Amino acid sequence: MIHLHERELKRDPFARTTVVRRPDTAGQGARECACCGAIRRSAGGRPLLAWNYGTRHDGGRTEWSRSPFCGRDCSRTFHGN
Repeated sequence: MIHLHERELKRDPFARTTVVRRPDTAGQGARECACCGAIRRSAGGRPLLAWNYGTRHDGGRTEWSRSPFCGRDCSRTFHGN
């Protein structure tokens, strides 16, 4: 089940998992990316929330990363996959 503000990014049918993301709301406002240190910004230059990435299993359990990231590439680089 997908929750409000979550987005499914990639499904792996063999591992029976789905990569999902949600805005990082743990911090106060925008947070720096744990990998590159960048802060996401809108087209007008307004700071945006970073993303939390997670892995959702077919059983419904989701394991979330504790670190905020600016994008999927930084998340993959940080975790080495």
